[in-house]
Formats: sequence, structure tokens, C-alpha cells
Amino acid sequence: MSAFGEHVGLFKADWIADPDLLAQRMRAAGVADRYTTELAGWCGEIHEHLRELTAELGIELLLMGGNGASLRFDAVSQRGSRDNDYLTAATPEDIERLMEHLGRRFAQLGELMQPRPYQPKKPVRDLLLATYVVPVPLLLDHGHSKNNEVKVEFHFEQRLPASESITGTLGPAATPEMTAALPQLPYQIGIKLMTLAAEPVGIDEATRAAAVPRQMYDLDLLLARLGVDRWTALNDYSRERYAEECKRCDAAVNPGEPFDGMRARLERWGDCLDEQAQPWLTIRAAQQSGLRLPAHLRPWGWRARAYRLILAVEALRLGPEGLEPWETAAELAALVPDRKAKAFRAPLADLAGIPVAQLPVQLHYFVWTALDPGRGGDLLSQIARAHELLRSV
Repeated sequence: MSAFGEHVGLFKADWIADPDLLAQRMRAAGVADRYTTELAGWCGEIHEHLRELTAELGIELLLMGGNGASLRFDAVSQRGSRDNDYLTAATPEDIERLMEHLGRRFAQLGELMQPRPYQPKKPVRDLLLATYVVPVPLLLDHGHSKNNEVKVEFHFEQRLPASESITGTLGPAATPEMTAALPQLPYQIGIKLMTLAAEPVGIDEATRAAAVPRQMYDLDLLLARLGVDRWTALNDYSRERYAEECKRCDAAVNPGEPFDGMRARLERWGDCLDEQAQPWLTIRAAQQSGLRLPAHLRPWGWRARAYRLILAVEALRLGPEGLEPWETAAELAALVPDRKAKAFRAPLADLAGIPVAQLPVQLHYFVWTALDPGRGGDLLSQIARAHELLRSV
């Protein structure tokens, strides 16, 4: 029996009429975090209403953020996100009108589904955005988790990057298929890369450190989907986007940026092998709250992720010339198996410049550290040397 009675027809997802359907799907999918999964379902529900309304009102929205990334991933790889983030070239007045129309759809429900403007208590810096919260009814028992608001954020742009339409689901059990316009993959990656740049462009870790592992996760999976034909677009856009972000926050575009800042941040987060210290404690909390168990990695797996992203940053630093070493690095890393990799011990020690006795057991992950030439190093020479050593095994 629906909690909404005669008003259940206002909604699109079948589980809203019968919440037991959602509970059954969660059990079948082995979902532990019921709260995040239900909120992901509400994110999808809200998006589908916004998609209809924007078509009526002539407003273009591009879904970005964690939900925009998740639409490109399979259910096991998706991470839970409680926000819908959009890029738009509309005006604040257009967005206000859009959210008023959303509220009118659900006027019969009282305060539920009624958007209201949200102003964070401690905004990091002035951004061209409008944020709303939408109270949703939590239909399952979530114990102590009582926050029932979905945040919807609109980032205003003078012009939008090229887009593409993607159809998928949010969460392993919560939603039917939804369709969203997303920035084309190179632009989606370029926007997310900016979160790793040095402040003030990138994430302020004093207040939002927990967001860094989420961005690393998304970027790692998105980069794995980037075809060779899109490297040039990513290369150009990452520089253009950084210059634009600097202009917005009145910061200088310094030599070596954004790549120096990205590398420094990723090195800090790659130093995660101590399981009793930061940053591992933050990484572990982020993956426990947002990722399904099959997507969890131990510290060496996250270190490999950080250094894989460092290799991507160093390849982008090289410009168009960086495509070949980036592709070759991925091919060489795939040569080192996760088991029975003893034959690679001597070559990896040679490549990394350390004694064999200092190698970790996790050679399959360590290879990404060994492929990195270090700050100021020659990536092309390092990859050529790795090719010589690892292909000889």
C-alpha cells in the first residue's frame, strides 16, 4: 500500500507505490547501505521530473557530479550520491522558475517534494551556482539516518560543453532507467579533474577532504572509458577549464598548473598504506559509505589508483604527445598479474630503482608507482624503459 494514497500517480518509479519492491531489490543486489540506495532512487525520480520540465520550459541541463559519472558505470561500480549536480547556461531566474514548476507538481503533498533555496553555512568561495534542497519521504526504515533531503545544484556557465544522451540507472536496485544529457566524456573528465587542482580551484580539504576519494574513484573509472580519439579534446579542455576556473576565483594561471597541483594532491592521497592514519581512514570511510563491497580496494589498490591518475596527469602535461605513453602505461601495467607475478620482481625493482627486498607483495598494484618517473621526471623515457624491462619477462 502506498504512503501517498491517491497521490501516488504523481511519481514515476514503481517502488514509490510499493516500497517492498525496493527492499526486495536491495536484498537481491546484496545492498548494505539502504539509506544511500533509497536516496539514489529519489535523485533519479527528481531528475526525471526536471527532464520533463526543462523540455517544456526550454532550459538545458547537463547532469554532472557523482550521479553523472554513475550513469556510465555498471551497477556494481556505481557509488552512492545524494545530490544531483547540473551545468546550465540558463539564468538564475530560469532555474527559479524551473524549481517552482517542480514544486507545483507536488503541491498536494504539503512540504514534501517542495524545493527551497539552500545556502551553505560556510561557502568555500563565491561560485556561480544555485542550490536547492528537496525534502523526500524516506519509505524504508533507515534507523538513525533521518536526513531526507536531496540536494539539487545548478552551476551556471556562459556556454555548455558538447553533450550526449545517456540512459541508465542510479543505484543497484532503486530506480528504473533514466535518461540524462551529460557532458561528452572528455569534458566530463576535464570538469572532474579540476577538483584535484590546487586551491582555490580544487577541493578545499580543510572542509571537504572526504570528497577527494570520491573524485579519484570517478576519474579512475571514467579515464578507463576514454577512447584514443578523445584524448585531444580532453587535453585542450583541461587547460581551458583551468584557466576559466582561475578567472572565476581571481587566481593566476601559474606555470606548471594545473598539473603540479594535481600531482601534489594525488601524491598525498597515494600515501595511504598506513591503515591507522590519514588519508586511509578517510578513504576507507568514503568507500564504505558509497561503494558496494566488490568495488572496495585495500590500501595498495588505492595507492595504485592515485598513481594511475598521476600518470594521466603527467601525460596530459605533455599535451598531444602524452597519449602514447598513457596508453602504453596501461598496457604494461596489465602485464603484471595479481597472482604469481614473481618473474616481474627484478624488472620492477630495476624500474623503481629500489632493492628487490623492498618490493611489496602487491606487485600488480605497485607497477603504477614504478611507472611514475617522479616529480620533474621524463615520462617518455620512463615508459620506454618500462617497455624494455617488462616486455622481456
